[in-house]
Amino acid sequence: MIYNAQYYPTSSSCVPITIKLNQKQIIINDNSPNKFQKKIFYDNCFGLTYSKDEKRYKKVKEVEKYIPFLIKTPTPSEIENLDKSNDVNMTYTTLTLHTLDIPERDRMSSTNEYLEYTVSFETSKDTYNFFEALKEKINIKENRHLLCILNPMSGSKKSLYVYNNLVIPMFKIANITTELKETKYQCHCEEIAYSLDLNKYDGIVSVSGDGLFHELLNGLLSRNDWEKARYMPIGMINGGTSNALNINFDITSSRHSILNIIKGNEMQFDIIRVSQGDKVFFGHLSLSWGVMADTDIQSDNYRFAGRYKYYIAGLIRIILVKKYHGHLYYLPEDSKIEPSYELSDNLEIYKEEREKRRLDRLNSRQSNRTQEMKTTDSSETLINDKEKQGDKNISKYNINHAGLGPKARYTNDDQVTEEMLKKDWVHVEMNFTSLSAVNLPFLSFDSLFGP
Repeated sequence: MIYNAQYYPTSSSCVPITIKLNQKQIIINDNSPNKFQKKIFYDNCFGLTYSKDEKRYKKVKEVEKYIPFLIKTPTPSEIENLDKSNDVNMTYTTLTLHTLDIPERDRMSSTNEYLEYTVSFETSKDTYNFFEALKEKINIKENRHLLCILNPMSGSKKSLYVYNNLVIPMFKIANITTELKETKYQCHCEEIAYSLDLNKYDGIVSVSGDGLFHELLNGLLSRNDWEKARYMPIGMINGGTSNALNINFDITSSRHSILNIIKGNEMQFDIIRVSQGDKVFFGHLSLSWGVMADTDIQSDNYRFAGRYKYYIAGLIRIILVKKYHGHLYYLPEDSKIEPSYELSDNLEIYKEEREKRRLDRLNSRQSNRTQEMKTTDSSETLINDKEKQGDKNISKYNINHAGLGPKARYTNDDQVTEEMLKKDWVHVEMNFTSLSAVNLPFLSFDSLFGP
C-alpha cells in the first residue's frame, strides 16, 4: 500500500512524499527518481511517536531534545471523537519516526547518529492507519519494565551521560519504563542481582563496561534459584572502556546497544565456569593467566587514558615480562569423554511466564489498579552527576559460591586429582608467559583474540 504524506526535511520546508512499506524497509518516493528518496530499515528504528504539530518545523539532532514534542498515542475512540473536541491544537496528524544511522558495513567507524523523520497526513484517521501499519513492521517490544544497574565510575565515567542523554529519552520514545540502581562499591552489582525479586522485571541491563556485566552474571548464578535466573534476559549498554561483549555481537556504540535492548533481541551464549579453592565464579569473555591477566589488573591504574589504558599496561608488562610455571590439562577435540550431565532447556517456558507477567502489569496499569511494582517513568529518572558518588563503603557481600550455579560437566570440584587428569586429559607442564581460554573472539574494542 502507498501512503501520501508531507515530509519536513528542514525547519523551513515541506515536500509531498509517497511512503511504501515493504518486507524489510520503508521506502520514501520509490517511484519518483527526480525527487528526494530514502530507504530506512525497520531494524534501525527504535520508535514511532505522535508529535506536536510544531515539531514539523523544528529539527533536532539529539534524541533528548525531541522529548518536549512527544505526545501520548491516541486511542481509536479519541480519533473518532476528535471532531467533538474543543482542543484545536490537538490534530493527531503529525508522526515522528526515530532511527539510528547504522551502516551495513564498516560499523566500527560509525557513531550511529540519531535521525528523525517527521511527517504529517491529511486526517487523523489516515495518520492512525499509517501509525498502526508501521508500528507492526518495526517490531518494538513495548510496555516492558527493565532494571538498569549503573556504575558511575566505570571507564571514562561516561555512563552517567549515556543514561541521562540516551537511555532515558530512547526508552521514553519506545514506551519502556525503568528502575535505576547505582553501584557504590565493588561487587555491589553482584549483591543487587543476588537479592532481586526477578518477577518485577522483564530484563536487567548494565550501563557500564564488561566488569559490571560480569558482576551481574555472577550475582544471578549465585542465587538459590539460579536455574530460573539464568533465563532472565540480561544486556549491556556501552558505558565502559572496551565494551567487549557487545563488540562480539557487532554492536559498536551506546546508541546501538540501546536499540538492541529496545528491540528485545535475545540470544543464548555460553559462559565460563571457574573454580578456585572453595569458590566458583562465572565469566562471559575469557579466563587469563600471565601477561594478559597482569595487563588487565594493572590497567586500572591508568583509567585516565580511557581505552588506551590497556596499551600502557600491556607495554609495561611486555618490557618487564614475567614467566609462570604451571600445569595445563585439556581435553582434545576428539576426546571420547562424555559430559556428566546436560543442562535442561526451559527457555520457552520462562519466556511465556515473563510475557504473561508483562501483560498482567500492562492490564493492571491500564485499569488504574494499585501496582505492587514500583514503576518509574524513565523520563523522570535523571541522575545529577554532581551528587555524591563513588561511596567508599566496603561490600559486605561474602556469599559462598560453592554449590551454586551450574556444576562442572567434565570434572568434580571436590575430587579432581592429578592422577585422574593425567589418565584422560592431555598434560602440558612448562613456564608460561601468557595463557588465555577465550569464550568470545573480541576481548576489547580492537582486540580480535580468537577466530
